[in-house]
Amino acid sequence: MKKQGSMKKQDRYGNALTTRSDQAFDRYCDGVDLFLAAQPGGIEAIAQATELDPEFAVAHADLARALQITAQPAAAKASMARAQALLPGLTGADQAQQKGHILIMQDLLSGKGTEAFDKIKQHVQTWPRDVMAVQPCCGVFGLIGFSGRVGREQENADFMAALQPHYDGDWWFDSQYAFALCEIGEISAAEVLNERAFAVNPANANAVHHRAHIHYEVGDQAAGHQVLTAWRATYDRDAILHCHLAWHDALWSLADDNYEALWSTVRADLLPAVATAPPINILTDLIAVLFRAELAGVTVDAELWQIATDYALASFPRPGMSFVDAHSAICYSRTAKSEPLETLRHSPRGAAGDLVEQIANAFVAFQQREWSSFTQQLAPVMGVHERLGGSRAQRDLLELSYDFGLQKQGKPATSTRLGRAVG
Repeated sequence: MKKQGSMKKQDRYGNALTTRSDQAFDRYCDGVDLFLAAQPGGIEAIAQATELDPEFAVAHADLARALQITAQPAAAKASMARAQALLPGLTGADQAQQKGHILIMQDLLSGKGTEAFDKIKQHVQTWPRDVMAVQPCCGVFGLIGFSGRVGREQENADFMAALQPHYDGDWWFDSQYAFALCEIGEISAAEVLNERAFAVNPANANAVHHRAHIHYEVGDQAAGHQVLTAWRATYDRDAILHCHLAWHDALWSLADDNYEALWSTVRADLLPAVATAPPINILTDLIAVLFRAELAGVTVDAELWQIATDYALASFPRPGMSFVDAHSAICYSRTAKSEPLETLRHSPRGAAGDLVEQIANAFVAFQQREWSSFTQQLAPVMGVHERLGGSRAQRDLLELSYDFGLQKQGKPATSTRLGRAVG
């Protein structure tokens, strides 16, 4: 490549990017769109941008972020180190956005979620369309979703609402805002936005995923199953949402009492040996579908529980991510893995570690069939389990378990979500 002076160009969101290569700029923009659509190839495209222009600082930072999300910590650290090394070269007022952007990614890579969120809130006051800086805050696994705060579902929706005037008609933003609205029960508004997002970009896997949640929330499992099964037939197995979309399909097969399809999906798409998703999805989706099947009266092969336990111990050996830890507690109780279970019972960590402790104690009682103790210990969690993170559909695992314990005592179920959960 012929060396030339740096050029300042704008991406489709109007963000200024400094690079000395037109090709690098184009590959970066392609990569961001693929990343936002949860399609394969995004990391590769952004990586190519850094190869075409090794001094493309923002591209290095965003590559680090994408690698972090896909659980490639060593590569992410190396990319972030390169972005940090290029920071001194970003000078002048016109570089303030890019410098702020990189510092946000630096905090994210360093595990400083609170600091990153504070920086993002300040950053978007001036640059609300810096989409890769906004993205970490969105969804049920984002900085707000995993904050451990009461009311974080509404907080997420409010965060998106404040930015909506800057993203009107954007396919990525519409699908994300639709999900936020779905999670606070504003289903009609969510449907409108999601349909608009999907119409603009039918390849946006996030829109398909959020559509599945809308179908789930309204209890329309037949339509949801039909749409999702048809769409994911052509979705790349290596794409980041492949495993989780399969989880939705598996739940609908369970609700249909189609156990052959259920176990076919589990073995083909959800097991660690075949799934290529981030570990958080592989672990929590597998545990959730196994336990929901048992709650529905379906016999689960003990081998599957052992696979889940082995994966939990290998991928999350130390507590600290409350959403994962809550699922692991269920798994360890099913396989009598006492040492890690005792750690969760007595030394929980993370933003909602206090809830993990209660959940772990409750599922010890569940395994011992002490139903009164189980529901008593789980009851304080039921009104605040949004603090764990994850979607309402995912946290229905707790709703189902609690009502199962009540029914074992001859008491009526209390959840209004059972129809959505099991059909």
